[in-house]
Amino acid sequence: MMTNNTGDVLNLQGVTRRFGSFTAVDDITMSIKAGERRAILGSNGAGKTTLFNLVTGDLALSEGSIQLEGVESSKIATHKRIKAGLRRTYQHALLFEGLSVRDTLFLSVAGIRNRWRSILPIRKTDELQAEVD
Repeated sequence: MMTNNTGDVLNLQGVTRRFGSFTAVDDITMSIKAGERRAILGSNGAGKTTLFNLVTGDLALSEGSIQLEGVESSKIATHKRIKAGLRRTYQHALLFEGLSVRDTLFLSVAGIRNRWRSILPIRKTDELQAEVD
């Protein structure tokens, strides 16, 4: 993933989401550089899921901006954000019984790369294995 001239891969400025008079996410500003990891902590109802839904495009912003690799992404379609590498996982993921974590991750990587062409066999290439690692 490329970064902009500040080194930020993801940049949130004043991200806010209101549902009527209720403010679920209020003026969040943060940046994440390539290779960084962040944890979003809070009690139930604190707005964590809403924040992720704003970043991924599942919800529209009430205010603020989101930049992905220096490009304003809050108006980019969700599928295009996914193609750019911005994905989320859901808390209640359905796993294939009997597969290892590595094999499950492999299916995810292969699915994204091959756009879930389930009728074609998937070859375990070195490139796919490296991405799983």
